[in-house]
Amino acid sequence: MKEEKKHHTDQEKNNRKQKHAKRDEYERDDLHNIGVTDAKEKSLIDEVETLQKNLEEEKDELISDYEKKLEELKKELDLRMKVEIHEIEERKNSHRNDLMIAHTKSF
Repeated sequence: MKEEKKHHTDQEKNNRKQKHAKRDEYERDDLHNIGVTDAKEKSLIDEVETLQKNLEEEKDELISDYEKKLEELKKELDLRMKVEIHEIEERKNSHRNDLMIAHTKSF
């Protein structure tokens, strides 16, 4: 009985040591996993910020390009309008001269 009790006590001590070792191992693994997760999260946040910055720069470039194109189109339309006005004035003056010549011939 004494031997059985000693064996049982030793076994119980051994189980408690193993339990404590497993608990310590679990805590270390848990802390390690938290660190890995935090590092991954920070990495992803940095990547998202970089992507947002790149998108913002691309957006600004596109806006700038389209504003330049808009200005060029405005200038082109303004020039067309001036040319058309000039052509209309020339036709008007030509028509007026034709009328004046016709009027003076009739007298």
